Amino acid sequence: QKLADLVQGKPGVTDLEHHYDHIAATQWIHTPSAIQAAEILNIGGEGEVPGPKILDLGGGSAVWSCAMAHKDAAATITVVDHQRAIDAARVMAESIGLAQRFDSIAGNPISVELPEAAFDLVLIAQRMNALGAEAAGRLLGQAIGATRSGGRIVVIDLFRGPAKPNLAECVEALKLELDTSEGKMRDLKEAQKELADAGLTGVQFTFLAASRVNMGLMVAVKPAQ
Repeated sequence: QKLADLVQGKPGVTDLEHHYDHIAATQWIHTPSAIQAAEILNIGGEGEVPGPKILDLGGGSAVWSCAMAHKDAAATITVVDHQRAIDAARVMAESIGLAQRFDSIAGNPISVELPEAAFDLVLIAQRMNALGAEAAGRLLGQAIGATRSGGRIVVIDLFRGPAKPNLAECVEALKLELDTSEGKMRDLKEAQKELADAGLTGVQFTFLAASRVNMGLMVAVKPAQ
């Protein structure tokens, strides 16, 4: 029915919480991409901060951040999300031996109070596209506030690049249209500009080759104050 309403131009019934619950329940399918993302970010590698403090903002079941923490035996994870997602994230962390390095903050990632400038890496994965511009800007502001000077902000999501999208990308974009009132697959150049306009530096992007739906990774640095 949602698809029929969309085709006919009728306003549909959307449920953002249900959308995020679905992402949390199916996030495990992105495990290969999460491992690749951790490798690209060189977590635990030479020249990187040892034992990074990772904040997973709207983490769902924390597949992405757990893969990162697994690369460094001293890394810690703090997941910010509603309680059901945190429970799923804790199970994920326990399943790969990260229970002692797992923490959580229950609440809406857009508005919950977070420690100021406390994290080496702040991750926003599969979250921004479901939000309108105003809410996405607030979420990015939360990430920036929680990142230490010189720390990294990482956004993982679907991005519309110059190439024609494949079928899997089109299906994911359609899901966003059906499930959310303001969500959409974001234009790559616009997303890069948003990070730069927010005062972040060194914005870089790569598509994740391991992703079935052509997920992309964008990383930027919070400059020294």
